Amino acid sequence: MTVHPNGDVFVGGGFTTAGGVATSKIARFNPTSNTWSALGSGIQGSGVSSIAVLPDGDLIVGGFFSGASGVAASHIARYHIASNTWSALGSGTDGHIGVVVVLPNGDAVVSGFFSTAGGVLVSQNARYSPSSDTWSALGSAFPRRALGTLAVLQSGDLLVGGNFPNPSGVAASHLARYNPNSNVWTALGFGSTGTSSAVRAVAVLPSGDIVAGGNFTTFGGVAANNVVRYNTTSNTWSPLGAGTSGTVHALAVLPGGDLLVAGEFTMAGGAAAGRIARYSPNSNVWSALGTGTDQRVYDLATLPDGDVLASGPFTIAGGNVCPDLARYTFTTPAPLIRTHPTANFACPRSSALFSVDAEGLGTLTYQWQIQTSAGTWINLTNDPAPIPCPLGGIGAAFASLLPAPNTHAASIGVRECPVAMPGWAVPWPVRCIVSSNCGSVTSNAATLTICPADFDCTGALTAADIFEFLNAWFTNNPAANINGNTLDASDIFDFLNAWFTGC
Repeated sequence: MTVHPNGDVFVGGGFTTAGGVATSKIARFNPTSNTWSALGSGIQGSGVSSIAVLPDGDLIVGGFFSGASGVAASHIARYHIASNTWSALGSGTDGHIGVVVVLPNGDAVVSGFFSTAGGVLVSQNARYSPSSDTWSALGSAFPRRALGTLAVLQSGDLLVGGNFPNPSGVAASHLARYNPNSNVWTALGFGSTGTSSAVRAVAVLPSGDIVAGGNFTTFGGVAANNVVRYNTTSNTWSPLGAGTSGTVHALAVLPGGDLLVAGEFTMAGGAAAGRIARYSPNSNVWSALGTGTDQRVYDLATLPDGDVLASGPFTIAGGNVCPDLARYTFTTPAPLIRTHPTANFACPRSSALFSVDAEGLGTLTYQWQIQTSAGTWINLTNDPAPIPCPLGGIGAAFASLLPAPNTHAASIGVRECPVAMPGWAVPWPVRCIVSSNCGSVTSNAATLTICPADFDCTGALTAADIFEFLNAWFTNNPAANINGNTLDASDIFDFLNAWFTGC
């Protein structure tokens, strides 16, 4: 299934009717009117395996066929949306196509079981340029056969998953990153060896992190049941909680950033889930989509209104008779953030107030977090939690929620971290995850600046800060040790520098 920019859904397979309308292996579904229509006389052959959208809105359709609406087309064809007509892509391929994706420049990358494309000798994978109507090989390093999934990253690189050994000698079994311009392969993660079993689905989260699904118990050396997340900032792998009890075939990202996972499992995150489940990357929580389906789910598509289409060899979905295709509606949306937190500053011994304005159904909960390094966020509670300090050592951070009805606000502070450094004031990004039974959403980050010059914690720099500091220094008060070394004359110079620099 593929969702077109106009909101319509194009569905391919081996069927001859869709919604009671005569079709041949491919059909168009309008989610607004809930109606089906044919694409000319459709496909002549066994079926359609993959559909991708070109920048101009036309479709590239791949599969196991010899023609499209009467036009001779060997396993791949182009459907022109405006004219409702089909055309061939040169001489096509000499074997069936399993996967089609479109690169940012408009070229299409196809993978399957073929050795020539457009008359060009290739190795089961090829690249097609619609602008020049020409085919080219992707290089001998590209894995032969057994590609299960392709995804295009924002950089234009390909995320390639399937059932293949290390490509071009790179230790990245079954999942790797490929630059189609330089023909260079790279692994995901430091020393990652991928997994011993096939990767069947990949998805890119709004954060840029990558999720891979398949049939495995370890990935990149990390224990993970059939689904795993790759942090692109830290280059590390992590499981999605308890994962799933069976193979994952499809992944889809919802508008709010949550992830839909589907396949042939009956448990997700340790709880019952009928072959489809929802996962929140922010809270690391799984939830079922009603009773799910009675058989496996192979594909997912997210509609513009947030609804989801699921397809597979099932007959029942959510207790209803829905042969092969079903639509799920999220009647209770995730919370919506109206106002994000804004920057504030505090002295080293106090805290600053942050708030977020959100709305949603049911009871909302608020989890404040602080960023301790790139890509690493730590949950904050009323009890100070240990955090690594920028200049070394261990400090403590906390978030004290205000009492009801103001639980959307928190007083956040950082203590016991040396603060004398270039710029003197130390910035700490903070954010809030707002959750309900319907999902979760993460606020924009705001900066908490710890300002050592505001020694009397009044929120303003005055001469009183200097007198307060000197009094603390002469009485050997540990609070005067602002640079984290021993309490000595350097603290006086560092404090005065910080005071003249300001917050």
